[in-house]
Amino acid sequence: MIETSKLTNARRLVLPWVGVLLFIGIWEANSHFRLYNLIAPSLLPSAFPSFFKIVSQLSVLVLSESFWQALGTTTIRTISAFGIAAFIGTLLGLIAGRSRFIDAIVSIPVEFFRNLPAVAIMPILMLFLGIGTAMKIALCVFGAVFPIFIAARQGIMNIAEEIHIAARFYDWRGWRLIILVLLPAALPEIAAASQTALAISLILAIMGEMLIGSDGLGSQIVDAERTFNNLELYALVLALGVLGSVLAIAFRLVMSRIIYWKSSVNWHQI
Repeated sequence: MIETSKLTNARRLVLPWVGVLLFIGIWEANSHFRLYNLIAPSLLPSAFPSFFKIVSQLSVLVLSESFWQALGTTTIRTISAFGIAAFIGTLLGLIAGRSRFIDAIVSIPVEFFRNLPAVAIMPILMLFLGIGTAMKIALCVFGAVFPIFIAARQGIMNIAEEIHIAARFYDWRGWRLIILVLLPAALPEIAAASQTALAISLILAIMGEMLIGSDGLGSQIVDAERTFNNLELYALVLALGVLGSVLAIAFRLVMSRIIYWKSSVNWHQI
């Protein structure tokens, strides 16, 4: 039994890296044998460099101060927007989940705005907030708040009746009921949606920097594309992927500590 458990754990550790090695192998084969010419015959070799050259270029970028400034700017915008969206979405979701009257009032506006592409409201945000950091954060908040709101609302509505009965037995009402009973019960659903919202925040932060901005990783990616520096372009995209993975892993670790009573939550599958 112990040997079976060890074998299962070993597979969990090894299999993800098999996928990584497989991806690198396919990339290298594509770069070396120019398999991409089957789809794009006119594509130059410089447009599809070796994976190891990309990693080497990333190691050069890591030594530059401008890279770390851009990385820090993008990270701060992403985390700030996610924090604001998490607070607003959770608060409004809890209120809507507790009140059928409020839920009926906000249902149509929420349905309208959550299906509206975030890029469509960028010109409106620019009118009110300009083209600085405030506008980019507001753009990220707009995109990230709705998944959290919907999860919080549904989490409250799906709470078992036994929990409500227990709360009434102890005479827990108002904010005490929300903070001590309802929020913990709905937290697994909120956390699952929050991981999606975190990814949305990063995507919209990069989009804002690429479309309008002179700082952040998005701006550096556009600069590399405009100067036909394909190697740096790939290196920055790789750095962006690493940033997204680090944020996701950090979020899972934090949530696994906060939702300690919900052992059935498998954060690796969310």
